[in-house]
Amino acid sequence: MKKKYNLIDLKAMLSGMRLALLSFYLICLVVVVAASPGRSLATTIEYDDTGPIWYTQNVYDVGTDGYEMAGMAVTVTDANGDTQTSNWIGTVPPKEVPQEEGSDTPGSGEASGDGWRLSVTEGSTYPNPNSSKYKPWVFTLSKGLSISSIFIDAGAGGTVFDVIPPNSGPSTPNSQSGSAFAFYSDSMGIDDTTATYSGMVALSGQAPIGDLYRFLSIDFKNPLTSGETEMEIMFSTDTDTVSSITTPEPSAMIFFAMGMLSLAWFFRKNI
Repeated sequence: MKKKYNLIDLKAMLSGMRLALLSFYLICLVVVVAASPGRSLATTIEYDDTGPIWYTQNVYDVGTDGYEMAGMAVTVTDANGDTQTSNWIGTVPPKEVPQEEGSDTPGSGEASGDGWRLSVTEGSTYPNPNSSKYKPWVFTLSKGLSISSIFIDAGAGGTVFDVIPPNSGPSTPNSQSGSAFAFYSDSMGIDDTTATYSGMVALSGQAPIGDLYRFLSIDFKNPLTSGETEMEIMFSTDTDTVSSITTPEPSAMIFFAMGMLSLAWFFRKNI
């Protein structure tokens, strides 16, 4: 005997079917997003403000390109704890564009070791997506290798990291706005990464504001492994060019030395 359904039963059935279909679509959407190469990556940004403060006389370029960062020291640690350190070299100097007065093509630079290379090619490190001059940092790892961290001493090359974005707080004079570490949109699969800035930088005679740092350490909780093919990751972090960096503050050292000499003279006189 056929079961009869009234109008209320049919509406309830249709409503249940719609709900089931909607749930199915939502589950599919979650799966697709989770598997998407362009998904949001689990990155933690930390600031270590302990330790000595580094001082510089002036910030004189905020459009720092790959060529200008020559002298930086880049240390890569592999999955076994072994390290390699390489100095950043300028490979291609900036080029002026005659057709556009005041315009230029930014320079390039890189540091490389056994099976790895970190580079910025014909670009400024300030991540402005609307500017053709912006280029990301590119880390290339040869096949079959695995690393756990990348450490950059920018100060060794007269460079500092500028982490304060526009309109979000005070900045060191002449440094303008900056940007902290972030994976470039084309990078994928780099989860549980911690980027730590350390070694605060200030202008001589002034207290640090908290926007400039000398060091950046990029640590991968799960080692970055290239597998059967060469791999590339891209990220952004802004840099500024400064005069030479010293620590502690030179004038403070002079006063300290004068104080010690005075104490020595005092005790010697009274002995």
